[in-house]
Amino acid sequence: MGTSTIENGPLPVDRIATLWRYVSLPTLLLYLDGRLRLSSINRLRGLDPLEGSRYWDHVTQTAALQGNEYVELFEYVRDHELTPADKKLLDANSDHPDTNQRKIFDHWHRLVTSTRYALCFFRSDHQSIAMWRLYAPQGFAIRTNLNSLERGLSGTKKEWRISKMKYIDASKEVSPDAVFRDKELKEALRRPFFLKGREYSYENEVRLVTVDPKEMPSIEVDSVSATDWIEEIIISPELWGKDSDILKHLINSKFRGLVRQSSALCGPISEDSDWEKVEGEIRERNAEEHWPKLLRKP
Repeated sequence: MGTSTIENGPLPVDRIATLWRYVSLPTLLLYLDGRLRLSSINRLRGLDPLEGSRYWDHVTQTAALQGNEYVELFEYVRDHELTPADKKLLDANSDHPDTNQRKIFDHWHRLVTSTRYALCFFRSDHQSIAMWRLYAPQGFAIRTNLNSLERGLSGTKKEWRISKMKYIDASKEVSPDAVFRDKELKEALRRPFFLKGREYSYENEVRLVTVDPKEMPSIEVDSVSATDWIEEIIISPELWGKDSDILKHLINSKFRGLVRQSSALCGPISEDSDWEKVEGEIRERNAEEHWPKLLRKP
């Protein structure tokens, strides 16, 4: 059995902080089957143009990727990523390191965004109706934390990194001086999938990331024990009461005590209210007694 490693940072996550993931029924069933599906950073960029943005300044990047790391990166890009014509340009610009650094950085950034895959969580002590409506209307909120994730991922053969997102105003906050002063920013620059604009700070996002060289839109990771990483499954308060009861019965028949209906909204849902049932019975009786044959045919 492989052991997973979850590196924590550049913005460390409290090990017992409550993390939520809002999902649809098909995704929940995938998780209960012991699998995770993670989206590539490139795919997330399709939803948010700022996702994994390309930040270039030769001073900050030299500070973030330096020494032996940069030499290894340079040699890899030169030998495996460049066309013969680009290799000639690289040799021709040997006296202009800034130009070559930019070329190397372009390929590094493409590789990072196409081979990193993320699972996104919402960090909060409480459920969020806004997150339900935004990401999983009539879906499910899954509660977990870093300790549980570490248990659940212990059967995988991948390495993992988890971090809170760093929300920045790139036009004002990414500069050589800022990187020199801000260790978190320096570390995040080499992992741009942990950077977002300040307008997204309401998401309180925590991101779990792994690497896969296949460069697919998404990957699936198996051998992920649902009962190890899922602390609780909460059904949306906007799901019909009868549907909710059926789902609770089905899930609890295999994962006893793991699921419950949210109490975030009080009172019966309108579709299930006594008044709705009375009105429905009246309409049905009216149809039986008065509808012409034309209306009775589907």
